[in-house]
Amino acid sequence: MNDSAAAERAAAERADADHAAAERADADHADAEHADADHADAEHADAEHADGDRGEVCWLERVCQECGALVDGPLPKACWRCGYTVTPT
Repeated sequence: MNDSAAAERAAAERADADHAAAERADADHADAEHADADHADAEHADAEHADGDRGEVCWLERVCQECGALVDGPLPKACWRCGYTVTPT
């Protein structure tokens, strides 16, 4: 192999190594962001449970299926707007 072919091969190997290192760094960064988001979600969930409710994280089960009103208080309960009985899911 001549010197120019060896130099080209070495440059290509360095470029491949740099590319692989960049991909690993991107993956590590994405993993760190995912871990941060999971931590934030866990803190948010803990905060929602701190008020002594039934541990509900989502308000969707409190939406009346008939008219869309948000029903407060323990379920099942009659909707304040249309009278439909809203039950927990």
